[in-house]
Amino acid sequence: MKHRKSQHLSSNDEKINLIAKSRSHKYFPFDSAPFDFELNLSPPRDFSTIIITNRVPGFLIDCGEIHSDRIKAGHFHIQFVLHRSPVVQLFASTFVLVAIAFLFLILWITQLTSLATSMASFFLALWSLRRILESQIKTFPTLFDYAILVICVAALLCVCGKVYTLTRPESGV
Repeated sequence: MKHRKSQHLSSNDEKINLIAKSRSHKYFPFDSAPFDFELNLSPPRDFSTIIITNRVPGFLIDCGEIHSDRIKAGHFHIQFVLHRSPVVQLFASTFVLVAIAFLFLILWITQLTSLATSMASFFLALWSLRRILESQIKTFPTLFDYAILVICVAALLCVCGKVYTLTRPESGV
């Protein structure tokens, strides 16, 4: 079946909700949703245009990847993929990389007397970053959440190490 762009909607148009069978939102920001399904219309109808509308925020659909075949009257095979927007992927990845850089910067330049305040601010800011992307994230935990958790655990271990090295008594010979 040929893909044609059509702006005409008739009163017989039907809306169909679809659920992707593979991949999951837990892979955010590297999730995508492939769809491969058969559509059976009862009673069978014959038409030349199928309109697929993407209403999922943060996902893009490449029109070149939409495939539909008419198997017989009223029976169609349809395939397409919703890809996570590269801007959202870059945004989330940049957050993680910048958080790692700031962790080491805080540990490097912060004195022991202000380390607790700096790290508390860092932790709160880190988890607040998720709120910025909350409209894009449909589940918990995601890869993004695991990355934040790993950074938090690394921060805790690094702070413990720094406190230990700065407060331990000098060993005499």
